Formats: sequence, C-alpha cells, structure tokens
Amino acid sequence: MISRRILITKPELNGKTLAELRIRSTSGVTITRINRSGIDLVAAGNLQLQLGDRVTVVGPELSVAHAERLFGNSLKRLNHPNLIPIFIGEQLKEGKMSVKVLRTNDTWYGMTYHEDVAAVKDSFRKMLENGVYKADLFADL
Repeated sequence: MISRRILITKPELNGKTLAELRIRSTSGVTITRINRSGIDLVAAGNLQLQLGDRVTVVGPELSVAHAERLFGNSLKRLNHPNLIPIFIGEQLKEGKMSVKVLRTNDTWYGMTYHEDVAAVKDSFRKMLENGVYKADLFADL
C-alpha cells in the first residue's frame, strides 16, 4: 500500500462528487482527504471536486497509478487552461446566453488538448478514405 497526492486536472471531473466517481470500486484506491487552496477537506461523498484540488489516495501501487490517469495529475493542463468552455459555462449558468443543440447522426470531433491531435487527425483520415468527406472539402469557399 502506498499514499500519493494527485492533482485534479481533467476538466470533465470539475463539479463531480466523490460519490458519482465511485473511485474505490473503479480504481481500487481510497481518497483520504482533499486539499483545496491549502485547506484540507474531509473526503465526503457529496464533496464536489474542482480543478486544482489535490486528492490524497491510498491503495496498491498499480491502483494509484490508475487513479493518477483518471484524475489527470498534469501541471501542464493547469498552466494552460482552455478558458473558453469555462467562460461559456458561466454565461449559460447566468442566463446570459443560450445554446441550441442540433440533432445529427454524424460523429463530431473536438480538440481540447494537444494530446488529442493525433487521434482526431487519424479519424479525419479514415473519413476521407471512406468517402465521408471529399478531400477538397473547403475548396468552394
């Protein structure tokens, strides 16, 4: 058994409660406390995680490594945040803007992090090969 502090850097975890994540059953570790802005918090099930939180986990070494991947643990992501989704989320929450969702059967791709570029490029390459899109898609603009 080992103990490690892990930095929350994955945006999709922001606002999720510990109970929602079911960490013990999915990764085999126990969160013993959360440090937020220098203050230690009790790891209660209803506690919502925030980007930049540091969680202390205890478990077998492989399970702790899995938890690190789950939470992000990347200072780079915090040093280079994507502020647009945060800004849009705040505007939506305050009712200052609205969003219309278009229904489609197509697959949509987006990139938040540099690490996503290769997978998205590969997906587009396959769609071009399969004739989903023509190679000169924007030639008529």
